[in-house]
Amino acid sequence: MNALVLHGIGDLRYQQQATPEPKAGEARVRIGYCGVCGSDIPRCFVKGTYHFPTTPGHEFAGTIDALGEGGGGGDFSVGDPVAVFPLLWCGKCDACQRKAYAQCSDYDYLGSRSDGGFADYVIAPLRNLIAVPQGVSLRAAAMTEPAAVARHAVQRAGEILPGASVAIFGAGPIGLMVAQWARAAGGDVLLCD
Repeated sequence: MNALVLHGIGDLRYQQQATPEPKAGEARVRIGYCGVCGSDIPRCFVKGTYHFPTTPGHEFAGTIDALGEGGGGGDFSVGDPVAVFPLLWCGKCDACQRKAYAQCSDYDYLGSRSDGGFADYVIAPLRNLIAVPQGVSLRAAAMTEPAAVARHAVQRAGEILPGASVAIFGAGPIGLMVAQWARAAGGDVLLCD
């Protein structure tokens, strides 16, 4: 497969590598679209990542290309369109036992600690797959992760009542998505940048 692999700070190489094979409980996802997150820029060009080589990219969607050993995909089948939650939680620590996966003490992450979506294929646990509803494009579905970040920010700000004034400072991709969530809740949005 083709992949854009980070070999060192500023050393990105478009190269051929072996197509990964899924294990039991995993799916191989053929990437349709992968976003470039603001965190990808310093990861690739300033501070690096956890180890080299690594394939960046954690905002992606695609179609299931293969299922791991046994082929059982639960609610998923080969050919299904999916977005992927890139946080790979351990399932064993205290936070995971409370289902607070974002606080996992021994997590992995597609696109920074493990190979991500700047490639033809990615391996992801079945539990991390999110079905893409009919009528939603893979291009739009690739924005699931940043849209979730923006929604979380709006939820942390408290309830937005219809007609409430909402000021958002920063009109980058997340700020723009925060504005959309706030408008969807009925807020009158002022976006500053």
